[in-house]
Amino acid sequence: HEPVKWFRDIDWVAMHANMANPEEHIMLLIKSSRYGSISHSHADQNGFLLHAYGEPLAIESGYYVAFGSTMHMNWRRQTRSTNNVLIDGIGQYAGLDKVLNLQASGRIEEVWHREGTSYVRADATQAYRVCVPYVKRCTREIYFVCQSYFVIVDQVDLDQSGRLSWLFHTRNKMEIGRQSFTVRGEKADMLGQFVYCSSGELSLSQDNRFIDVDPQEIKGLPGEWHLTATTPKASSHRLVVLLLPMKKGEQKNVAHFLDDQDHGLHFYFTDQGKTQRIEVQKAY
Repeated sequence: HEPVKWFRDIDWVAMHANMANPEEHIMLLIKSSRYGSISHSHADQNGFLLHAYGEPLAIESGYYVAFGSTMHMNWRRQTRSTNNVLIDGIGQYAGLDKVLNLQASGRIEEVWHREGTSYVRADATQAYRVCVPYVKRCTREIYFVCQSYFVIVDQVDLDQSGRLSWLFHTRNKMEIGRQSFTVRGEKADMLGQFVYCSSGELSLSQDNRFIDVDPQEIKGLPGEWHLTATTPKASSHRLVVLLLPMKKGEQKNVAHFLDDQDHGLHFYFTDQGKTQRIEVQKAY
């Protein structure tokens, strides 16, 4: 089916299930705005939030302390505070030049829902190009399958070799595996698995620091944890991530495998007997 035409004029998309019952509710919200980082907007194009079973799992990190505070200017407005990507450690423009703020824009390109799967594709190329002039493409696709799990596909192409950092923020310290992470909450848990990285194995780390923020501004506030998964250098990146939220104590598993074709990469995800195929363009 053709995507719904009016979706092309909006700046955010919500994917959700069971809205009437918060304890059964799963929701992911992605933003990619034509207004960029001007005024009250932040440098968060293609960033997402994820809540499940009555609990926030992927958060926009930081606190609103005061307008103009170091927390506001050096963290909350910056791409590094969101569930997003950095290119060579650099995010989208978040300074005070209003012309550049508007240039650092994103857009929702396509949205559809069919046969139990919801899909959105967002483009933040312009948002990064202000500070990373060698970026050619930065898009994010998200699939919400069977109201159960999410697959995130990031595609970044550069005019020169560079590293991609995949960022994730949550309230509690995570369990870090070789190519995975687990979020532990009070009502819900979530497995995050790096299914594929075209440039090689990622390096995962986490910390609870708010970089360049005056410690006095956040004294006494609860800490938050920040995951950084960094790729090797390459001029073209394809990154596929599985996010599987679960009720506390629930055991779920989504099997997956890759079929490498000449014309593209085919990923197959299977949950409770239903298989979803996702095709990804190869890195060049």
